Amino acid sequence: MITGASSGIGEAIANRLAKAGYTAFGTTRRLTPSGKRLFEMLPLDVTSDADLHPQLYWMRGFEKTCSSNHKQAPPAR
Repeated sequence: MITGASSGIGEAIANRLAKAGYTAFGTTRRLTPSGKRLFEMLPLDVTSDADLHPQLYWMRGFEKTCSSNHKQAPPAR
């Protein structure tokens, strides 16, 4: 999950991860149609608990259902 992926460095990181074969999700406060992307864009305001908690629960569920052939990021140190 890459925050601020609607433009700039966030978008570049999400594209790079998607091109490398990772399942990438970008987030933005205001979801607007902007053409085809290599990653899925999700609406999320990281300053809002009302936005943050449902997305984190969704990501936890997604993580559990990923097939073993998806590339997974290494654990954070």
